[in-house]
Amino acid sequence: MKTVLPIKEEMWDKCAFVYITGTTSPKASWNTMIPDIHGDHFYVTADQWSTLLEQFQAQGIPAYVVVNPKGQVQKRFIGFPGVEEMREELHKAMK
Repeated sequence: MKTVLPIKEEMWDKCAFVYITGTTSPKASWNTMIPDIHGDHFYVTADQWSTLLEQFQAQGIPAYVVVNPKGQVQKRFIGFPGVEEMREELHKAMK
């Protein structure tokens, strides 16, 4: 998650950073970790998790999904693509 920090600091007021995890992540660990990861956090049920994976066509974890202001998926990544590529995709999505 620290690899995303430069982008979050630069774009915090321009977009939302949403983190979603499912029941395979121990809830106690999740509760301990999320205060240090700024953004919106959701711990979802197994059914919700399956629906999200299908909806966003996430084929691996971690998955990063860039969604434009119209709610359309702009880009999907399995694993963090790097600061420059993520920055570029976020800027494209905001146009």
